[in-house]
Amino acid sequence: MAAILVAGYSRLFPGDEKEDFAELRAFGARVIEPRARHSRQLLHDAQRRGEISPGADLNAAMELLIGSLFTRALAGDRSPHPWPERAVDTILTGLRPGQQPAP
Repeated sequence: MAAILVAGYSRLFPGDEKEDFAELRAFGARVIEPRARHSRQLLHDAQRRGEISPGADLNAAMELLIGSLFTRALAGDRSPHPWPERAVDTILTGLRPGQQPAP
């Protein structure tokens, strides 16, 4: 299933057209990365306090969260649901001690 999803989305960014995304990369460096860095630090702090499993992949968690938020924003989704809170709650549930990643 994961391979199918990755293959479908990889067509959005063909190899030779990456130069066309200079503004997007600049936005990422200026806006996304500082916020992601802060969020990663929050996750690391929670991990040190024992609120997140020591073996949890915090980088993957951040990519999942940022990717879901960015995708919804690009799609123009203005859902009335509190998506950021739901996404964080869902991700944190999987990061709690005692949780094991799916095989």
